[in-house]
Amino acid sequence: METYRAEVARRVNTGGAATQICNDLVSRFPIFLSEERALFCTDIVATVAGIVAEIALAHGATLTPTPIDD
Repeated sequence: METYRAEVARRVNTGGAATQICNDLVSRFPIFLSEERALFCTDIVATVAGIVAEIALAHGATLTPTPIDD
């Protein structure tokens, strides 16, 4: 868990928010359904997914990517 927290703190773009709480992270976007907010949140999800995958692999896990259907 220490590695996860350290990597999240180092790599997740918080946009200047004081915490990693969702409401704090997105409070700078006045329009909830804005493209900017969606891109910001998508970036966080992708970064965290990468961190989790890297840590899992470092601990010997085998990961199988799942194709995304459009």
